[in-house]
Amino acid sequence: MEIIVNIAQLLPSFHSETVVRGAPEIRSLEASAFPAVVLFNGREDQIVIPGNPLSKAREFTLEALFFPFAEGEEEQRFVHLQNEKGEDRILLETRLTEDRQHWYGDTIIAAGEQITFLNDPQKLHPTGAWATMALRFANGQMEQWVNRQQELTAPAEYQPWAVGRISLGQRLNRISPFAGSLAALRFADFPRAPQDLWQPAQFALPDPR
Repeated sequence: MEIIVNIAQLLPSFHSETVVRGAPEIRSLEASAFPAVVLFNGREDQIVIPGNPLSKAREFTLEALFFPFAEGEEEQRFVHLQNEKGEDRILLETRLTEDRQHWYGDTIIAAGEQITFLNDPQKLHPTGAWATMALRFANGQMEQWVNRQQELTAPAEYQPWAVGRISLGQRLNRISPFAGSLAALRFADFPRAPQDLWQPAQFALPDPR
């Protein structure tokens, strides 16, 4: 199974079950791999969609193509999947440096009482540039990749859940908003080979601002 989600197509004019808070902005990117992306203002903007593409996946890869701005809160949670009937969740996050010129990745898998975090403040990437982040889970191991480079790995627990929601632009409980642009997500029910992970150069997207 593989699902690619173009974020611009999730807004209500395209998808009636989407809940939108604030005013996420669709920005056209002509002659690019994704003809439109969504800008989040780092305050109230949020998109919530029902469902869980990984509902039957005991192994998975979750990828995001995004553009973080040099502004907003230090902690920015831009992709949040959560079990509708509990606290099990998966998150993709950034942590901005004090001068907002760089960020590092933070990925989370929470399963029951077990919560595993992967982050390293030394693994910095520039704001104001397209990036990809991937979270892979297989054989009890969680891996964080940025721009097709593996950064961190650790043992983790994970069990799929059937009914859930996905929040984009901030956590479901409306904290840690994201300032930046989100182009697409890709879900797979297998650990995607490293050479097949997304990287920004393959899309050649222009600055969305």
